[in-house]
Amino acid sequence: MQFIEHDGLIFIPITLGYNSKSYQVTDCILDTGSAGTIIDVDLIGFNPKIPGILKRLHGIGGHQDVVAQQVDFIKIENCRLENILVEFGDLKNSYGIKGILGTNLLRFMNFYLNFNQREIEFFFNE
Repeated sequence: MQFIEHDGLIFIPITLGYNSKSYQVTDCILDTGSAGTIIDVDLIGFNPKIPGILKRLHGIGGHQDVVAQQVDFIKIENCRLENILVEFGDLKNSYGIKGILGTNLLRFMNFYLNFNQREIEFFFNE
């Protein structure tokens, strides 16, 4: 898949299954320095009745409170992970981004990155 590089960051699209609905989330940052995966809460039909965990994230830009909930699936290219914990917070208003793919998700797959051709390929660990 082609990725977009902006300000030194790698942006890719994902599909998120949440609360029995499917959402296309474009422009998610691939971030090996982030422990968790976080999606902007306004991009989905957030359901506060789904059990979740309140967390406070800390980073270079400060801190933010988020809600972590288990999602139906996350799909990147042909790789689909089910029942993974995702954090939901105010990314777009606070940071101008839609999502961050962190190591809690990336540890289940490998990827090849060709930065010069702006290509990335995902596949499952064997």
